[in-house]
Amino acid sequence: MDGKTFTHSATYFITSLAEIEKVSNTPLQELLKDLGGWPVLEGDSWSGDNFNWLDTLIAFRKYGFSHDLFMDLSVTPDFRNNTRHVIDVCVSLKAIRFHGIN
Repeated sequence: MDGKTFTHSATYFITSLAEIEKVSNTPLQELLKDLGGWPVLEGDSWSGDNFNWLDTLIAFRKYGFSHDLFMDLSVTPDFRNNTRHVIDVCVSLKAIRFHGIN
């Protein structure tokens, strides 16, 4: 990478960080609140008493997220006994990416 390219890249990176700091994480916090909150952020103030998985999935779709954003459910053949099936519950790879950023 030549000096000019490096300088442009560094300037872009620093400018991006400044913009992120201006916006803060408020939009993400608001989105999480609309999706029913997140116990990791809310601690003891979060209550799962009113949590409804179907409502959460509907809210995910409302915001354009896939149903398998945080976890993926699938049914696969049991490789030890092919007359049976296994329900796989996996952490979705989408969970480690922010929506809209590849």
